[in-house]
Amino acid sequence: MKVLVVGSGGREHALCWKIGHAPTWCMPGNAGTVQVAFQAEGSSGDMSEILSFAQKNNIELVVIGPEDALEQGLADQLRRKNILVFGPSRRAAKLEWSKVYAKRFMKKYGIPTADFRVARTVNGVRGAVEKLGPIEAVLKADGLAYGKGVHVVQSEQELDRALSEFFWFRRFGDASNKLLLKSVLEGLRCRCMF
Repeated sequence: MKVLVVGSGGREHALCWKIGHAPTWCMPGNAGTVQVAFQAEGSSGDMSEILSFAQKNNIELVVIGPEDALEQGLADQLRRKNILVFGPSRRAAKLEWSKVYAKRFMKKYGIPTADFRVARTVNGVRGAVEKLGPIEAVLKADGLAYGKGVHVVQSEQELDRALSEFFWFRRFGDASNKLLLKSVLEGLRCRCMF
C-alpha cells in the first residue's frame, strides 16, 4: 500500500517511522522523516498540491497530522476523490480546533465538563471571570493556536498579562478573536502511555 503522511512535525515523523514498512511519502516532512520516508515536494497547507500528488502517485492512503489541514477540510476533499484517509472530517475535527464548539457539544450531550463562558472583548473576559468566581480561570483561544493559546490565571496581574497576549499583542492571531473561559478543576491528571 502506498501511503502519504501530511505534515512536518514530530507526530508525522513517528507516523512515517511506524508506517515505514509500506512505501511512504511525507509532505513536506522534516529532517527526521527523510530517514524513514520519501519526501514529497509541497506544503501541508496546500490542498490542491496534496490532492494532485496523491492522484499522480496512486496513493492508496493519506494520513493527516496537522489540525489546520483537518480544519481546511482535507479529509473531506480526499474522500470525494475516493482516496482512503486516516483523519476526521472537517465537521468532526471541529471538536479539536474550536474549544468553544467542543464545550457546547459536551454541554448539549451531557458530557461532564468544567463550567465555562465565552468572550470576545477585554470587558467580556473580565465579566466572565467574575461570574466564574474568584480570579481563577483558564483562558483559551477558541481557534487553532498549536497548543500554545492557553493561560491559567490566578491573580489580577496574570489576567492582565493574558489579556495583553490575546488582545493587544495578538500572539495567537485570529485564533483569539473568541476566548473560552473555564473554571479551574483541581485533581489528579493522568495520561496514557503506549
